[in-house]
Amino acid sequence: MAMLPAGCHEPVLTPDEHRSQYDRFDAVRDQRAPSYYMNEYGQRKPNIRPRLVGGD
Repeated sequence: MAMLPAGCHEPVLTPDEHRSQYDRFDAVRDQRAPSYYMNEYGQRKPNIRPRLVGGD
């Protein structure tokens, strides 16, 4: 049985990766969605949907 190392993976989205067609617009105006958020249990989770979909 092969053992694979746990926890060694690439991040889902890097902080400098383009997220949507409006990413540069949001970055210039300092309105980018945060990379992570804290859920109701205090765990740090990736903030994928707001980063890809965009703002308001």
